[in-house]
Amino acid sequence: MRTPACGARAQGRERRELRETISRFDVRALPYDGLWAGMLLSEATPERSADHVAAMKRFTDDSERFPDSSYVVLWNYEPSQFKDVIITTFLANTQGGRESAGTEAAM
Repeated sequence: MRTPACGARAQGRERRELRETISRFDVRALPYDGLWAGMLLSEATPERSADHVAAMKRFTDDSERFPDSSYVVLWNYEPSQFKDVIITTFLANTQGGRESAGTEAAM
């Protein structure tokens, strides 16, 4: 029994190859009012780690209030750049404001 290859309609039917070129791609974009974003690198001390965990908790506890903001915190090891673990923090707001409720909750 043969398994149909990609583009085949079903077993027993002839194989059709998909050789189409995409010449148009329409996107319905969201309204754009600006973008504010920031990145912070810091030492992963116990105190700073606790601060970042508390900030993430504040951000996620009330995240329904600020759907236009995002907050990402990473503890990462970059031996080629740093001698120890660092904390990398990314914060963004799609309404273009650093002074938004989401960024205030994360800071």
